[in-house]
Amino acid sequence: MQHNHYLNKKANIYLVSDSSGETVLYVVNAVLAQLEHLNINKFMWPMVRSKEQVDLLFERLKVMPGIIYYTIVSEELESYIIEKSRSVNIPAIPAINQLVKTTSDLLGIPITRKIPGRQHHILDDEYVARIKAIEYTANHDDGQKMDDLSDAQIIIIGVSRSSKSPTSLYLGQRGFKTANIPFIKDIGITTDLSKCIDSLIIGFTISPERLRVIRENRLSSLGNKAKVGNEYTDLNAIKEEVLQARKFFHNHNISVIDITGKAIEETAGEIITLYFTKFGYT
Repeated sequence: MQHNHYLNKKANIYLVSDSSGETVLYVVNAVLAQLEHLNINKFMWPMVRSKEQVDLLFERLKVMPGIIYYTIVSEELESYIIEKSRSVNIPAIPAINQLVKTTSDLLGIPITRKIPGRQHHILDDEYVARIKAIEYTANHDDGQKMDDLSDAQIIIIGVSRSSKSPTSLYLGQRGFKTANIPFIKDIGITTDLSKCIDSLIIGFTISPERLRVIRENRLSSLGNKAKVGNEYTDLNAIKEEVLQARKFFHNHNISVIDITGKAIEETAGEIITLYFTKFGYT
């Protein structure tokens, strides 16, 4: 049910940071994504490291009141923002401080508040790692470039049209170097997996009936009728193909995921869980 009385709700959001502001922007965007029908004006206030800059912020707030979200390392400056916000009845919400404090308390590790923008070094490293994972995954699609397969964190094996590529790309975007290898009827795979001791190897299986529909739809969308009705889409041949793949997975002690009727995100979630179960969280 749509709440029409929220359709014209407006809010001014001030994103205040002692660094670039990327973290507070990311967190607030995640929050706002859960709230529909809002008309949001966002104002970025990066590199705020003095009381004078905070004073300028509150001068702006006098003209356009709103909500402050902030990531500030300096306890003194944070206290100043809180003091100012209370004096003029402006909400000031820390974007990550409570999460940091809770984590610190649970782990018994003191909070280090010394370096403005420290989190961005972490984010930058994660960003670079994610880009590398995407590049690796794109270059190792459908059995390509198998010379450095042992570098893969995740390897997916499955018959044609069993969602190997889209699942791999999704995992790549999540930061996992992923390769996928086609299983070919009466051949199997021609890739040596013996050196992939640090990789999670997953076998995809699927209902033959569902696979037949997927293959026929794919060929029809390409305007290719030649293969429709032959072994590629013949149900008995598909059943044998899927059976051979399952036997291969069983013989090589490979974990199997049935992707029939599952969204890519759901399948990827299962794979990530299996990965961390095997290798632990780092």
